[in-house]
Amino acid sequence: MFTRKASLYFALAAVVLILGLLLQDWQLASMVLPLASMFFLANFWGLPETIELEISHLVVPADSFGDEDISIQIVISNNTGYQLGNVEVDELLPGDIKLKSGASRVLTRLGARENFALGLEFRSPIRGHYQIGPLVARVQDPFGFYLVEERSEAEILSIMPRPERIRGAQLRPRHLGPWPGTIPARTLGPGTEFYSMRDYVAGDDPKRINWKTSAKHARLIVNEMEAERVTDVMIVLDTDVSYCEAAEAELFERGVRAAASMASLLLRQGNRVGMVLQGEERGAVSPRFGKRHERNILFLLAAA
Repeated sequence: MFTRKASLYFALAAVVLILGLLLQDWQLASMVLPLASMFFLANFWGLPETIELEISHLVVPADSFGDEDISIQIVISNNTGYQLGNVEVDELLPGDIKLKSGASRVLTRLGARENFALGLEFRSPIRGHYQIGPLVARVQDPFGFYLVEERSEAEILSIMPRPERIRGAQLRPRHLGPWPGTIPARTLGPGTEFYSMRDYVAGDDPKRINWKTSAKHARLIVNEMEAERVTDVMIVLDTDVSYCEAAEAELFERGVRAAASMASLLLRQGNRVGMVLQGEERGAVSPRFGKRHERNILFLLAAA
């Protein structure tokens, strides 16, 4: 496509030619020739008819707890059988990110079938989601009249709160799920805590026989255990910090880390856990199990 420079030169040539014809001033009209010759030379020594660029950038790691350096690995491949002498590589970065090494905008040249690699590194920013990119590669002719541009999609860098190890929470919910867990269910079933005793019946596990009580009553007695199950837990984090002073920002960050730590603990105990952000930032994650679901909760908390 034409650059802005080419459009201005073309408009200038058209104005000069029209004025020359209207005024019948051939010397004025002849001033178009130098401009026309520049367009001719740009086509003669300019860009190949077809330019194939393959670009990629990779953020490593894409998810972080904010205690490590982040790197961006950029690769530009010239799949054209011609040398490209004026290639600009531009990685668009948020203003909060300050590069530790490398430059986000460089000029280079690429030989036929040649690759260009660029590495950027920066310290991990504060908690949040950051858009890295898009990565833009521009190729221009020596006169700056023609431009070919390729873009790659932006990547998302997530700086999440790190869950801390905390002691077990004593939950006493009214309703429990059918899955085994760690919460006493106040009913008979598989568990580790004694609940009651009853007479032995055929098929009972001999390991459950209470021999001392059986000898006292002259019949076999077995121990019954209290069932332990899991429940659904929804954690609500108030994100309305507009009333907080700057000095209280650390207090809110502690609240975010506490929510992350509680969610991690409850998931390790086998519960289904969900998260709700209520206030300035809103969002929700439905209760589910597992380590992968923990990442979804931390991803939501990164935006709190």
